[in-house]
Amino acid sequence: MASEGTKFPVPPRKGRQGFADRRKKKVMYEYRKLLNKERKKKGGTAAAAATGSAGVEEGYTEQKGDGNTQAGGEEQKRFKKKPPVTAFSRQQQEFKKKQAEKEQRIKEAEQRKEDRIKAAAKHNKERWKRHVQLGKKNKKGQPVMANRIEFLLNKIQKEASST
Repeated sequence: MASEGTKFPVPPRKGRQGFADRRKKKVMYEYRKLLNKERKKKGGTAAAAATGSAGVEEGYTEQKGDGNTQAGGEEQKRFKKKPPVTAFSRQQQEFKKKQAEKEQRIKEAEQRKEDRIKAAAKHNKERWKRHVQLGKKNKKGQPVMANRIEFLLNKIQKEASST
């Protein structure tokens, strides 16, 4: 009844797979964009034809014969077609590459954290050692001057050796 009296017809509803269609279109768009970039990088098919490597650009690999030689002594060459690189396989490769980079970053972060912890432990140990040495007191409660002088001597020697 609503469709009989309305001026504007109601468009049919899209299926439930609209998001999948958009995703497929986006993947195809990215794939075509990447192909165009590669063509521009290689200089197009005209440059490949001029060099005589058109078969290689179209996805063919060069294979030499299996020991059979022609009468002239030249090796026979055959072309075998490479499997096409699909958008899915390209995405898989990118994912693996990103995973490897992520693992590398995590390992580096863990290494930096371990180094920082070791440096902090070393620093705290040195501070504690210095505290114990300089904190010693004699019977009257005064600091032991031999420890103070030894500490200053070590400090001066360390500075002299570093410069």
